[in-house]
This record gives sequence, structure tokens and C-alpha cells, in this order.
Amino acid sequence: MEVKGITYLGFRSVLDSLDEHIGVNGKNAILRYVGMENFIATPPDYDSDKRLDDSQYKRFWSGIREIVGNKGYSALIYRAGIMTVNTALTHSEGLKALVNLDAGPVEKIHQAYGAYLYNTGLDPTKLMEIDEDKQEIVIHRPNCNECENIYKNEQLTRDINKPGCAFVRGAFYQLGNLRPDLFVVDTVRETKCKLLGDDECLFVIKYEIT
Repeated sequence: MEVKGITYLGFRSVLDSLDEHIGVNGKNAILRYVGMENFIATPPDYDSDKRLDDSQYKRFWSGIREIVGNKGYSALIYRAGIMTVNTALTHSEGLKALVNLDAGPVEKIHQAYGAYLYNTGLDPTKLMEIDEDKQEIVIHRPNCNECENIYKNEQLTRDINKPGCAFVRGAFYQLGNLRPDLFVVDTVRETKCKLLGDDECLFVIKYEIT
């Protein structure tokens, strides 16, 4: 499976989060900076099938870092990851069906993360490990769009001393809290990151059945 770019639904959700947290002018400044002015006058639809070009997606992430810095990026984009899942729940029939699936809590939470990986072009059967006894999910991301344009840039990474894929971490957190009546995610830790010179980005998700 090839890594795909973000869906228009996901990208629009990130833009909505930027609107909310740094204002319309701040969001538009970022879009101009990364050469995506066309989305100012015509924002992308909440479309879960149409996708942003992968190179634009990578440039978008690195452009935000260049403007707000690594610390600002982490705080801002973590919230964007959470908001993206919430927005998808409103606009994506597929996610609504998954949330309402007639299945046990363990199967539901596993399917939620598997669907996320599949939707981003990754194979959950190869990249997701599940330990039901520990109530833990481990997700490998050997190709990470969020840091792909950044980890080879010494100027952008010189003050990074901890894993930095904030969008994915926020999305993984919220995915595990869509049905708090069945399960909740306590923590999402990124234990390896290409921004730190690792060969992959690795996420450890701890959940509880409620």
C-alpha cells in the first residue's frame, strides 16, 4: 500500500482548528506562506474521498513549524488532531458507521485504529500490534507525512529533543475516546520519531475497557 495524502475532510478539519486557535488571518498567512492561497477563497469541502496532493501536505506541516516554531506547533497541531476526529464524526458516514458498529468494545477500538491506518494508505495487519492483556496498541509509521519534509532539515530540527508528530498523537487520542461508554484511551505516547533520527515513528496507545 502506498502512503496517501490527507483527505479533504482531514485537511479542512486542520484549517478549522487553525481558524479557532490562531484566527482567520493566521491561518491565511500559513496558506500563503506554503503556496496554497487557492484554499483561502475556496476552502476544501468536507470530502472523505478527495485527497490533497502528498507533496502539498508535507509542505503544509513544515510551513507551520517554520512560522510558529516547534513548541507552538506541538500545542497547536495536537489540538488539530483531536478536532479532525471530531469533525470527521460529523461529516464522515464511514466513521459514524464504525462508531455505531454492533461489536464488542475491544473489536471496536481495534477497528477504529485499523481504519485510520488503512485510510492513510498503511496496512494495519503489518503496522499495528495489539496486546489485549496489556490493553495496548502499538502502531508503526515508517513513512510519516507529518515529519517527512522536516527530519532532514537541520535548521528545523536543531531544537527538537522529543518526538514531534503532534497531529497523529492527537488523532490517536481522540479516536480512542469516541465511545467513552465502552472504552477510553489513557495515554498516547510517541516512543520513536524520525525527527530524532529513528527509523520510524512509533506510537503506544494505552486503553481501558469501561
